[in-house]
Order: sequence, then C-alpha cells, then structure tokens
Amino acid sequence: MRMDFFKRIFYFFSRIKLTLIRKFLGFPVQRDIKRGFVIIQIDGLSFETLQLALDKGYLPNIKKYILKGKFLSKRFYSGLPSNTPNFQKQIMFGDEEPLPGFRWFDKFNKKFYTFTSPETAEVIEKSIKDKDKTGILKGGASYYNIFSGDADRSYLTLSKIFHTNMRVRLTGLKLFLLTFINIITIFKITVLGIKEIVREIKDLLYFYFNELTHRRFLFFPLLRVFNNVIISEYTTSAVCLEILSGTPRIYVTFNAYDEISHQRGPFHRGTLKTLKNIDSSVIKIFGFIKNSKIRKYDLYILSDHGEASSLPFYKIFHKDFKDIILKYRSHFNVVQHEYPALKSESFNITILEKIKRLSLNSEIPKIFSKIDFKKGKALKILERFTSKQISLVSFGPVSHLYFTKFREKLNFTEINNEFPVFMLDLLTHKSIGAIGVQDGTSSLLLFKNGYLRIKDKKIFRMQLDREKKDDKFLKCFADEILENGLLVKEIDSLINLKYSGDLIIFSNCIMDGIINFEDQMSCHGGIGNGQTDSFLIFPMYREKNISKVESTIDLHYFFKATYLNPPQE
Repeated sequence: MRMDFFKRIFYFFSRIKLTLIRKFLGFPVQRDIKRGFVIIQIDGLSFETLQLALDKGYLPNIKKYILKGKFLSKRFYSGLPSNTPNFQKQIMFGDEEPLPGFRWFDKFNKKFYTFTSPETAEVIEKSIKDKDKTGILKGGASYYNIFSGDADRSYLTLSKIFHTNMRVRLTGLKLFLLTFINIITIFKITVLGIKEIVREIKDLLYFYFNELTHRRFLFFPLLRVFNNVIISEYTTSAVCLEILSGTPRIYVTFNAYDEISHQRGPFHRGTLKTLKNIDSSVIKIFGFIKNSKIRKYDLYILSDHGEASSLPFYKIFHKDFKDIILKYRSHFNVVQHEYPALKSESFNITILEKIKRLSLNSEIPKIFSKIDFKKGKALKILERFTSKQISLVSFGPVSHLYFTKFREKLNFTEINNEFPVFMLDLLTHKSIGAIGVQDGTSSLLLFKNGYLRIKDKKIFRMQLDREKKDDKFLKCFADEILENGLLVKEIDSLINLKYSGDLIIFSNCIMDGIINFEDQMSCHGGIGNGQTDSFLIFPMYREKNISKVESTIDLHYFFKATYLNPPQE
C-alpha cells in the first residue's frame, strides 16, 4: 500500500510536468473514441529468456501488474536475418523481402551498407516507400527505432535523423532538454548513473577474477549509462507525453539488454539485471495508459529477435575470419610466395580427384562429385586471392562473401568452375556450419555432411547425415530447419537476394553457443538457439485475432487491420 501511494504521487507530478511540456511544445491533443496502441520493443529478448527473467524476478512489475492482469503472452517467429532492421521493416511496413543482414555490399555499384549509419536506414525506408507501403505508425510517433513507420513525429529514429526539417529537429531537441532540465530528474539520473557505473565495475571485477571472456569495448561503461539511464528516461517520458496528447499510434524501443548481452552474454546476471530498468519504464508507461482520459490504448510488449550465447571467432582461432578466407588453401602447403611456381596442372588435378572420391564415399556432400576438374582454374584463384579481389561482410554468426571481380552474382556452378576447391575448403573449417549459394532456379544449403536443395520456398531434395560426429551444426539445428517452413522460405529468399553474398556463410556451434564472426558474447542474425524466437505480450481480449499470428508479417497485418483500417461496427 505504501509503495502504491508513492507511485500515485510520482504519477501526479509526472503528469503535471509532461502537461506543461506538451503545452510548451504545442503538441495537439487528439481526443478520440478510437483505440490507439503503444508498442514497447525490448531489443533482443527471446521468448525463452523472457520466461527465465519472469521466473527469476528480473521483470517484477510486468509479471505483477500485466501478466497477472488481463494480458497474455505468446511466442512467434521473428524472421531471418534475425535483427532489428529486418524485423521493423516487416512489422512497420509489411515489406516481406528480407534485408541481406545488418550490413552488406553492393558489388555492382561498389557500395557498402550498414545500419550503424543513418544513411542506410534512410535509403532502405525510401525504397520501401517506393513500393507504396503504408506504415502502421501513420499519424503516430516513433522513438529510438531504425525506421519511422510513417510516424508524424520521429525522434532518435535512425531513418529520419537527417531527413526531418529544422523545425522538427528543434522540437526534438527542446523535448530532450525539457525532459532533463529540472532538479528531480537531474537528481534521478545522477543516482541511476552512479548505480550503473557501480554495477559495471562489479561486472568487470567478476569477469576478471573468474577469467571469463567478454567483449573488448573501451567505451562500454559510457554506452551503458547512456542507454540504461539517459535514453531510457528520455524515451519513457516522451511516450508518456504522447499518451497525454492522445497520439493514436506509438512505438518505442529499449535496447539496453541487447547491448549488454553482446558485451557479456544473454544469461549473465548483470545482463538480466538490465531488464529491471526496462521493467520500471514499462510500468510507468502502463500507468499513463490506464489513467488516460484522452484516448484508450492497447499495450503490446514484444521483442524483435532473440540472443544466442556466442564466443568470438578470434578467441577460438586467434585470428580473424578474413585471415581464414584469404589463406583457405594453407592446409595443402601452398603459401603465398610459392604461387608463381605452380605452373603444372598435375598438383591441382590430384586434389580435385581426391575430392571427387571423397564425395562419392559420402565423406562430403555428393553434390560436389559433379565438379569437372579439367576446367579448374587454380592459378587464377590464387592470383585473385593474393590481389584480395573479394569482400567479406560479417555480422554475428553470418558472413557474406562477395567475389568482387564479378559484378553479377555467381551461382554454384560458376563458383565451382572459377574456384573448384573453394567451397569444399570452407566446409572443412571447424568454424563453418553451413554455406548458402544459388544454383539456377533453386538454392543450396551445404553442410559438412550433406545438403538441402530448396526450390519454390520448399525443400526439394536433401541428403543429410546427422550422425557424423564432426557436423555439430546439423546436430544443433537440423530439426529447426527441416520443421520450420517459414525458416526454409526465408533461407531461400536470403540466398536469392540481389545484394546477398555469392556465398552466405553460417558459423558453427561450439560447446553451448555459436561462433561469432564479430567480437560479441551473444549473437543474432542467423539460425538456431532462439535467434528467431520472439515474444508478444498482448491484451487478453485480443486473443482471438492474435492467435493467428505466427510471424512478424502476421503482426503487421494485425495492427493494420485492427487500428488503421478497423472493421465497421
């Protein structure tokens, strides 16, 4: 009772402060009997980890006030590649064409794209709008997202940072300043900032004395305070302000869990404690929703993807993944200074004949038995690789490899003709679990001990030997790939994308985790270990419609049908 009293007092003063800010900024009041929605995205929290956090007490308010009230939760498939840009592109605009990844290379125009850059987000959102897609946030507000979803107000949203006019930018700056320029808020963020620094020191000491691995990131303590305290306070206050204004559609992202998970792993105690901060923000927003007199709202809490435990590639192999690619023939005792001496074809033919025999004996995928070793161009391969005419773009457990000498995308046959040993060499490396490549009108997903041929978004043919001890990838993820029709469909789409690599490389499993091509202790973007498993918390009375939701695109159609184009009563 005492705690509830203080919460009511806090809500009362917060309401007064935000009402004054609303009047100062001139946000119009949009009073309406039509229900609005508030979507709170907790970046990177899988369905499984949500259950763990609820059981361990890291989300006490969500458990007490929401899930024990008139709300339900469910699991849904968030999509491949399992990352925020791809998820928000689908849920906000209904654009089903997947992105190649978090970053990629356009080898035709020699351009590099990454979502660490606002320009990439702006270009992608423009390309979506060119398809005449309407966002679910039309007439609403977007805070700390990748895309705007057609929101009227988009603050700290990557695609709109350089696109909005000066008046909108000034309004955003005023809102940011007004959120913090008062004694109570300054005191609050100072106390919370100190607590975060203390937590970070404790985490560092724990990892140091227990000789545990974590990401090498010098400025992480500052990023931790920025995300967990400053951005959290700003976005929470801004969403509450939008609710006071009666803004019909609101979408906000909290990404502190995702950042700390990359630093120390998804299940580390310090990572899970971050959820308590998010939990406090969610319940404050929930309080404003329950007390809204301007408009009634439905609250949705969801995640965009999951996080899998991972170990950085360099920690295992003591070199970068690109070094493995550039020296892919090293186990044949061919070193760089010997390349010019390889004038005879006999050495290369011997290797290829051996590969052919291995393939026929099922020691490697039979599909490679079709290699015509007489057409091998081994010397040209060596010349190309010594001149570094390739581009390798990695994100988490996925890497796109582009043969940049060729402006068009190469298929399986063309790669085998130009580089007859290359794919086989890659598959023998312990770090690689699978390789995706085009093959005419179908796609191939190659494993160490077999392959899948995917045609028309379905498995057309397969040859798999899951009993081989060395094929950990198949043992870990074969069931998930074979049983999830949505995953098979998206693997096919990803392989055939114009800007995907000539080869798409999926990293292998190691112990209880996945090998990460980046310096991160958790990963997403690929297949398995909950990377594509997201959760949705929703109002109980919407259960009939939500029961049909199995994937991100289903969510888009649900929001569009329910709130943008509601059925006539």
